[in-house]
Amino acid sequence: MMISSNYAQQVAQEKSNNTSIVKFDNSIPAVQPIPGEKDTVTLSDQALAMMNGNEIKEIAPLT
Repeated sequence: MMISSNYAQQVAQEKSNNTSIVKFDNSIPAVQPIPGEKDTVTLSDQALAMMNGNEIKEIAPLT
């Protein structure tokens, strides 16, 4: 089933059919979760180093 978001078109179509009531289907489809094996994240080298317990130091540039 497809939900039409063009309400003016639906009203015009029902008027042309001499119908006095327009039925709008506003149901929201259920959200499908992403399986864990397909959910990926890219980590920076600094984040990977911190995960391994390494301390990351950044030196501020001189102005």
